[in-house]
Amino acid sequence: MHLRMQAHGRNALKVASYLQSIAGPNSAVESITYPGLVTHPRHEIALRQLSPTAKEYISTLSPEETAQGIPYGGMITFRIKGGIEVVEAFFHHSHYFPLAFSLGGVESLGQIPSTMTHRGMPEAQRLALGITPNLIRLSIGIEDPKDLIADIEQALKAAVPDFIPETKESRITTV
Repeated sequence: MHLRMQAHGRNALKVASYLQSIAGPNSAVESITYPGLVTHPRHEIALRQLSPTAKEYISTLSPEETAQGIPYGGMITFRIKGGIEVVEAFFHHSHYFPLAFSLGGVESLGQIPSTMTHRGMPEAQRLALGITPNLIRLSIGIEDPKDLIADIEQALKAAVPDFIPETKESRITTV
């Protein structure tokens, strides 16, 4: 089990780092939530709350592996530009993230919290909790993270008409 959880965390960190690199007000990705990212506002709290086993594992990682953050489980949430129609189009075009109510298996899965896990909650309450129609939850599996990132990118291209997959790093080097 510990090897699987390490794979989930490593892969989720890579996917979260990619999403963070393209997130912004003019991007297809408005925001990302993954406490393992150094940019997460509660990253330091997440570090303190790690189990001793997780801390030991993280201490074995190289500085390159932890430059963007630390593996912190396999769950990622992000907000996509647009409404529920765009979110549904994202999942329609994804090959690696089928919609599922139960997450956490070895394969990657996805959820639309506003219409799935929290649909019985009044809309005002959902919105107050940040469960917006454009919120996507991904459970990152143990597949090759390059395949997962490529799938996310092509699904974003298909779902968000003006999406150009340009990372912040590439914008900095081309300016």
